[in-house]
Amino acid sequence: MLSSESGTDINILETLREMAEELKSLQPIKDSVDCLREAVKKIAVRVGEAEARISELEDTTAAQNTTISALQKSNAELTLKIDQLEGNSRRSNLRILGILVNSFLRTVLELPEDYQLQIERAHRITCSQGSQRPPPFLVKFLSFSVKEFLLRRAREKKDLFWGQGQHRILIFPDYTKSVVQQRKAFATARKLAREKHIEYVVKFPAIFCIRSGSKLLQFHSPEEVEKYVFLSG
Repeated sequence: MLSSESGTDINILETLREMAEELKSLQPIKDSVDCLREAVKKIAVRVGEAEARISELEDTTAAQNTTISALQKSNAELTLKIDQLEGNSRRSNLRILGILVNSFLRTVLELPEDYQLQIERAHRITCSQGSQRPPPFLVKFLSFSVKEFLLRRAREKKDLFWGQGQHRILIFPDYTKSVVQQRKAFATARKLAREKHIEYVVKFPAIFCIRSGSKLLQFHSPEEVEKYVFLSG
């Protein structure tokens, strides 16, 4: 009986020793799991910090975008004001290509001898190098009404020529660069309107107006004009 119990105890002890050995063999795995757990904790902390920084950057970016939008709007408004001021300063100006200003205006426009031109100043504008055109004159009149009268007179006469060589003369308002670009955009629309014999006028700064019966239609883009002219067939 004692022998049987002794054998059982030995077996139990042997099993316990085996289990202890197995547990020892699992210790490296446990250590690795513990290390992984610590690493995950550190990563979680870093991810949290990164999310906080990203959130701060997003807030900063949003604020900067708002500031940039405000600055862009302000810049556009200031640019418009500057352009308006520049345009106002040119109200009494005319650009005239290649002439002796005073005698030219009197001769080519057939002005009365007693008509006072009231020229404040006139100067030649430098042309780009290699240009075949004679440099234009920029003429500033003391009176805006005189400038408007001369411009109307030139439009009435349509084709103006000067000198023995009968050089063609062009007279037009002294617009700002931005206004010139806006009006140039209607070049194709002008050509189409002329081909269709459609009466039009381009009002300041760049509004294309077409007479349709008793109505005056206004267009603010070349595409609108071209579409209208095309449909007018």
